[in-house]
Amino acid sequence: MQGSGDFSKYTTYSWITAPAYAGGGKPRFDSPQLRKHMHQQVDAEMQKRGFRLVNQGSSDLLVAYFASVAEQVRVTQVDTTMGFSSGLPHYMRPAYMMPSTTTLVDRFEKGDLIVGVGDAQTRQLLWRGVAQAEIRADDSKQHRENRVSTAVSKMFRSFPKK
Repeated sequence: MQGSGDFSKYTTYSWITAPAYAGGGKPRFDSPQLRKHMHQQVDAEMQKRGFRLVNQGSSDLLVAYFASVAEQVRVTQVDTTMGFSSGLPHYMRPAYMMPSTTTLVDRFEKGDLIVGVGDAQTRQLLWRGVAQAEIRADDSKQHRENRVSTAVSKMFRSFPKK
C-alpha cells in the first residue's frame, strides 16, 4: 500500500472507471457482481473515514478499482527417495536407493486488486492499495466475496488519516 497524501482538505469522493488495461498489459476483469461488491466495500471504508459519496464532477476525490485474473503455473520438485542413505557414493548405491524427484505442476488463477484514490482537480494519485490472492475454480461466490471484503479492509488500514 502506498501514498501518504494530505486528506484533511477533502470531504467528498466519486467513482470513475479504471482503464481497460493496467501496467504490464493485464486486462481488467469486471463483472456486475464484482463492481457492486467493490463499491459497497470501498464506500463503507471511505465513509468510515468521514468522506461522502457524491456525483462525479462535484467531488474532491476520485476513486477507481482495477481487478485482473491471470492463469499461473507453479512447478515444484519433490524428493521421492525413501529418506535414508547407505553412506555409499551415489554411483555405488543400489537402484532402490537412488535419489529421485518428481515434478508437480499446479495451475491456478491469481487475482490482483488495486484501489486508487486521487485528487479530482489535479488527477494526481494520492493513495493506492494493492492485494493479491490465489483463486480456485471451486471457490464459492460467498468465499470470493469474503476474500474481496477482507482485502479491501486490509488495504484501507494504511489509508492516511483525514
